Amino acid sequence: ENVAQCDDQGSYTPYALCEDADECERGVDSCDGLSTDCTNTVGAYTCPCKHGFVPIVGESDRCDDIDECGSLANDCDPLAQCLNTPGSFICSCNVGYAGERGIRCGTISLGLQASPEERESL
Repeated sequence: ENVAQCDDQGSYTPYALCEDADECERGVDSCDGLSTDCTNTVGAYTCPCKHGFVPIVGESDRCDDIDECGSLANDCDPLAQCLNTPGSFICSCNVGYAGERGIRCGTISLGLQASPEERESL
């Protein structure tokens, strides 16, 4: 008698289709949790890069961080410092300046109403 036997991975057999095992849900995937998401597929899984990360050639389970500060792919004010973080970045107004999350900075005496021309003359 040919009886299908399913293994823990939900493998296909010659006689039947076993229920797919969700490797992501079970935590048996090899995806790097910092840089990728685990996506279940039938009989397997993939590790697509999270926002702020790019694929590494030859690797399918982890991604490299994009350095938004080094590539100028940020919206920090010219009067702010950019700090790269995993998958993102943080803007911080320079000493003596204040502003909204470092995206728009002005002198503390002029406040945030300083125009770009006024800021350049400082």
